[in-house]
Amino acid sequence: RIIPEGLFESTIISLLRNCGESEVESRNINIEPKKVNIESSIITYRHAELITKWIEKLEITDEITASYEFKLLSRSQGGDVRFSSKFPTITIIKVKGTDEILGGYSPIAWPRGTIFYSVFTYRTSKDSFIFSFEDIIDINSHILSRVKNEQHAIAFHFFSHYFSFGITDLSIGSSYGSCQMNDYEKPIRETVDNFEIEICEIFLITKINGND
Repeated sequence: RIIPEGLFESTIISLLRNCGESEVESRNINIEPKKVNIESSIITYRHAELITKWIEKLEITDEITASYEFKLLSRSQGGDVRFSSKFPTITIIKVKGTDEILGGYSPIAWPRGTIFYSVFTYRTSKDSFIFSFEDIIDINSHILSRVKNEQHAIAFHFFSHYFSFGITDLSIGSSYGSCQMNDYEKPIRETVDNFEIEICEIFLITKINGND
């Protein structure tokens, strides 16, 4: 397991004190306050920090100018994925049997199957994106794919009752999903085969402070 960063930092300070390193005082150790608050069983603080940079359309090396809170709306394990009408949201998926993480950002509310004669119900957004991490540990092993067909940014499939980013770019059912490039810039998986969802977390993102 990965030691939480806050615990790691406090442990280092405690060890330095106990070892008699008087020349190294805690006030000289510059620990920058975290800009992102998240409690996830899938991703770490560093993943969340990178995601907020994507939301702000910053470069990886840029500093985040605001603080964000990721509030957990739902966590499902082994099926029964539940989407919320609240927004903006980040969806995080752990693929069963692998270290792979998939996800997507929606700044708008998810559609519902209110039009019975429509197979898909779409919502428009120019800021949605999907992503993947091949490795849970290495945040650099990622793919970011932004929406290119804004009219199909997110969708709800009435008959199959699944949600998706694009028509097929990241489709999420109750316990299975798939990825096939269609309405986003690039594929986030090498295969279009179905995957089993081990855990799915959906977070409401709140900008606490900073420039709008």
